[in-house]
Amino acid sequence: MKKTFNKLGTFLHVFYHSLIPVDDYYLKVRSRTHIGFSIKYFFSLILLFTMMLIAFLGIYVHREFPPQTLKGISNQIVTEFPEDLTIILNTNGRLVTNYERPYFLFYKDQQNNPLKFVFVVDTKAEPQKIFEYKSRFLFTERRFVIQWNRQVYTIPYFEPVSDIVIDRSSIADFVAKIAPFINSYYVTLLSSAAVAILGLTMMFFVSKLIYLAFIAGIVFLIAMKLYPSLSYKKTFHIGLHSLTGPIVIEFATIYFGIKPPFTLWFFLLSMIFIFASVHEAYYKKEELKAHPRSIEKSTRTRKKPHSSNG
Repeated sequence: MKKTFNKLGTFLHVFYHSLIPVDDYYLKVRSRTHIGFSIKYFFSLILLFTMMLIAFLGIYVHREFPPQTLKGISNQIVTEFPEDLTIILNTNGRLVTNYERPYFLFYKDQQNNPLKFVFVVDTKAEPQKIFEYKSRFLFTERRFVIQWNRQVYTIPYFEPVSDIVIDRSSIADFVAKIAPFINSYYVTLLSSAAVAILGLTMMFFVSKLIYLAFIAGIVFLIAMKLYPSLSYKKTFHIGLHSLTGPIVIEFATIYFGIKPPFTLWFFLLSMIFIFASVHEAYYKKEELKAHPRSIEKSTRTRKKPHSSNG
């Protein structure tokens, strides 16, 4: 237990100093920190924010779709799905229906009060139409649209080997297959969360490493003339810590539903943070090489002289 708390304390220390680099922290990263330790920290950082994201998503799912509501929705999908409605996902990843109008499914609680639409099928709609429908989910011609925290997320349909036909009969079969998972609601929710954390952590970790490798290359090409002793490896190494700030901001935009001002905001923010960290790690040594006496003199003037009585 003590060892675990020590590791947690170390992580929090590194997290704080990577985010707010006091005491020449990046100079210490450059000269004393092993890159293996920095990679472990970066992985732990990704794991932490993935766990937080999945936890918030799990709370949202439980709040919006508790066990009884989910059972009610699954039953109503079968009973209220029109017998004459056919939805087809064709081999081109395109959703088509035999209805000329949108199809709405809304859930009624035990008091028979209609709630918000559970989902809408409108093959002619744009993703932003989901706000007008006040629905959680929208199926358009090419994408599945999700509204979460006033943000719109779209998922393109896959291209099946053969057409997938969705009608009342296939819906009933599907609901029957997932009924055991709905009945074991909390086991399913926790198992799904665990799988999502493992999968997303690895996906985010690898993608961020590739992303960092690219950004570090750009920063290195810009900074190498300013700091001749700088290497690409050290730029990448420092970036493992300096990406803490952009990742925290990225998570905050997702959690609070903030729409970034432009598409490349994370790219530019990462470059600024990494360049600033490289500057902190290298400027003192380069300055010392160029003006050793002036640096030594300025350092001495900052020191208080000892005074002795008698």
